Amino acid sequence: MQLRGVAGCALAIFILGCISVFFFGIMYLMRSSEVVQGAIARVESSETAAMMLGDPVRAGWFIGGSISTSGSSGEAYLSIPVSGRRGRGTVHVSAYKDIEGWHYTTLSLELRSDSRLIDLLLE
Repeated sequence: MQLRGVAGCALAIFILGCISVFFFGIMYLMRSSEVVQGAIARVESSETAAMMLGDPVRAGWFIGGSISTSGSSGEAYLSIPVSGRRGRGTVHVSAYKDIEGWHYTTLSLELRSDSRLIDLLLE
C-alpha cells in the first residue's frame, strides 16, 4: 500500500514538472521572439517610459496574448509586463508581419499607477 502512495506522489510531481517545463518553454519562446524583442527595445529606448517607470526598464516573464506566423506573414497581439525603479506597467502590442518584417500598429504603455496610456509609436 505504501508503495502505491509513493508512486502516485512521484507521478504527480512528474506531471507538474512536465507542465512547468511546457509553460516556461512557451514563455521563453514568446519572450525571445522578434516581435517581443522589438517591442521591448522600443520601450527601453523611450524617454517617456524611462521617466515614468525609472531606469532600467525590464520586461516580465508572463507575456499574454498570441503570435501567429506563416512564412513571411504573421500577426501578434500581446500584453507584456514591464517594470522599473519607480513603477510598473503593461505594454500592449498589435503588429503584423510581412516580407519586410514586423510593423507595429499599436505599441502603448499602460501605467499601473493611474492606468494612463502612453503611445510609444509617437516617440
